[in-house]
Amino acid sequence: MRINYPDAKIQAINGATIKVADGFRYKAEEAAFTFDENAKNAKLLNVKLIGHSSTRGHGVLVNSDNVTFENTEVTGFAGYNIVTDNSSFITLNKVKLADSNRGGLQVYTSKTSSVATVNLTNVETANNRLGGIHLIADRANSKIIINGKGNQHNDQFKGVPSPAFWTEGNGKFDFKLSDFNLYTKIENSYYHIDNDVELTHAYTELSKTITDKHTPKMNIANDFTTNKPLHLNAAVSINGNGKTITLNSKGDPKRNAEGLLISSTVVIDNLNFTAGKAHEEKRRCNHSPDSHFIFRQTQ
Repeated sequence: MRINYPDAKIQAINGATIKVADGFRYKAEEAAFTFDENAKNAKLLNVKLIGHSSTRGHGVLVNSDNVTFENTEVTGFAGYNIVTDNSSFITLNKVKLADSNRGGLQVYTSKTSSVATVNLTNVETANNRLGGIHLIADRANSKIIINGKGNQHNDQFKGVPSPAFWTEGNGKFDFKLSDFNLYTKIENSYYHIDNDVELTHAYTELSKTITDKHTPKMNIANDFTTNKPLHLNAAVSINGNGKTITLNSKGDPKRNAEGLLISSTVVIDNLNFTAGKAHEEKRRCNHSPDSHFIFRQTQ
């Protein structure tokens, strides 16, 4: 479907599900829905668009400016669920982007005369193979601004976490998310850590960047419960942002890994630990004799 006129509104009053038929074919760079250049100020509201991994293309392709997605789900496409191509302004509010073979959203700009602005509020990305949101500022003077708050990310492929955001290109990226402090940067990727699998993955990747002059930092984005012991064995600084990790595993006492094991120099700032049901009788933080750790709690 192609939309090629301005101020178009595609809205389902009581919600609607649109399924792309299995085996429906279009080119890899095309999409089930396309907003052409003339479709400025278009809106997609209260719609569920479900794709098939057997099709090669994207879910929605946006070639116009000022397009809004609200109360919408786009899931299950072989390409990206939504792609914007040189759009100057796009808004996603209460949108779910999941189960893509690539990413939930790709924002691409090669423009040097104007900025691409993305507003993301209460957006959920989940189980997208490469990650949640792919930002490409192609040229040296290209720029993407990312606004918003309240977004949740749980992207992964075969049990390995994928980033919430990742950037590419020679341009600039200006993250103005009001809760950007909750994200952890690893090279050109940003993770939203709110479970033990993501914590372990980020901790492992950050530990590879440790030098005598550089101590990498990790942010905890949400409260979570872990059913596995946590082992902190590298000099990574952890900012808890006031969140709580519930330790719900006794681990293996023979290996001295009950709940939380610290075996390196670690700074843990503003992070709460509490015992879960499986750990109520003994609350203990184990550490090796040569380890050093500092807990700091801010009021």
